[in-house]
Formats: sequence, C-alpha cells, structure tokens
Amino acid sequence: MRALGHTAVVTSALPGVAWPAVPGADGARRLALQYQFSQSEQWTPQQLHEAQFSQLTSLLRHAQATSPFYHERLSGLPAQGPISAAAFAQIPLLQRTEIQDNFDGLCSRAVPADHGRVQEGQTSGSTGRPIRFLHTEVTAEFWRAFTLREHLWHRRDFSARLGSIRSRVSEISSPGWGDATDGVFSTGDATMFNTMRPLHEQAEWLMQENPEYLISVASNLSGLAQYCGEHGLRPSRLREVRTYGEALHPDARATVRAAWDAPLVDIYSCSEAGYLAL
Repeated sequence: MRALGHTAVVTSALPGVAWPAVPGADGARRLALQYQFSQSEQWTPQQLHEAQFSQLTSLLRHAQATSPFYHERLSGLPAQGPISAAAFAQIPLLQRTEIQDNFDGLCSRAVPADHGRVQEGQTSGSTGRPIRFLHTEVTAEFWRAFTLREHLWHRRDFSARLGSIRSRVSEISSPGWGDATDGVFSTGDATMFNTMRPLHEQAEWLMQENPEYLISVASNLSGLAQYCGEHGLRPSRLREVRTYGEALHPDARATVRAAWDAPLVDIYSCSEAGYLAL
C-alpha cells in the first residue's frame, strides 16, 4: 500500500490498543480493499484483463438469469464457460432511454442476500429525464472504498479540516470527514454548506471556516473562486480544492490558482455508476 505519512492514524476499535491499531469490521474491510487496489495497480494488462472478465462473467450470468430485460438482451452469449472480450463486444450498448423505459425489467429478481439492503436512487435529471436505479450495501461500500483511495492517492493530511459545498445538504459540522474515512483513519473535522446559498454567503462561510481542503460541484467552485479573486478573499489554510458532478471548464484550474494559489483535483463520477475516473 502507498506510504500514508505521519498524519494517517488508523482508528483502533480495541480499547487500550493504539498501535498497531486493530480497526473494526468496517475499517478492516476498507483497508483490505485498499490493499487489493494497491496490488492491482502493479498488474500487467493481461492480469487485469483476466480479473475483469472473471468478474464480468459472473455479473452477466447473474443478470441473464435474474433480469427479464437482460435475459433477452444477453441471449446471444455462449451458454457455458467464461465470456470473452469478443462476445462482450457484441452486446448492444445500453441506451439512456432503455434505462428510463425498462426500470422494472432491468431490476434483478434475486439480489444476493449477502449484498445487503437494496435501495432506490435517481440521477439529478440535469440533462433531462432522471434515471432510476437500485443499489445495495455492497455498491455503497465500493463507493466509500474508492473515495478513500482517492484521498490516499493524493496523500491528503487526514488531520486537516474538510469543507464541502454541496446541494441538498444541511449546513452542519461533524467531527470526521465522513463514511469513507470514519472507522479507518482519525481525521480532522468537516464543515458543510449548501450550493443554493448565494456566492457572497459561500465566500463568507469559506473565510470563516478556513478549511485546508474544499470540495464542490465544478461550476459552483469555479464561480466561487472567481468571486473570491475579484474581492481579494483568500482562505489562509486552503491547500487543495476538488471538483465533481460536472465537466470541468478548461479555465477552472487557472481561476482557482489565481484566486487561492491552490491546485485543483477533478473527480468524474455519477450517481448510477459511482466513480468513473480519478
């Protein structure tokens, strides 16, 4: 696993055992995934291909057997054995309208019980009609694991304060960074603000809270950086900003650097599929 640095303190679930720490079940599971991620980063393309298609074969067989839509869509797959790249390439691409029009048929009739509770979600609908989807506790766990991986890749100081400006959130503070890190590493506090508040209020909040790290939707963060630059507002502790949720404008990095003298890290993800690129 990548070197964590002196600011990454593993949280121990055992009283009286601080080092080496013994994390609880959630922390141990996330650290186990990080170990596997760090191993696969060194694999050859052939090793990656074999692991991917082993998992893909299991997924497609399950979809074919338990989803009415995929029972028909995947009827051309070979009945036995692993699914090859050539066979996978013959599956028609799933169109957005097909997802919107076939929600019930796409849903599995037999989600494995060990995958935990099934919940429904939907996209924001920013590009038109929203997409409904289902997710399980396992998919949520992978989302948290990839969030933690992104923190580790960028070697963030877990003892620092994290500021978030997001939609549909309460304006609160919390003692930790959130589900991805809680139970794994000891972190600084986190503070949250809402994107619906006007830029001058967001700027006041940012100056008052003065976080080391800041995350927000790409367009909102660009607008906030421009506003702060025009008004000479530069949080003294800000080390890095992160954007998500939208395509990043080509000028955004320069705008952020000019306003706050901080680097910008972009994340590409979507509600229905999770992380796509870091």
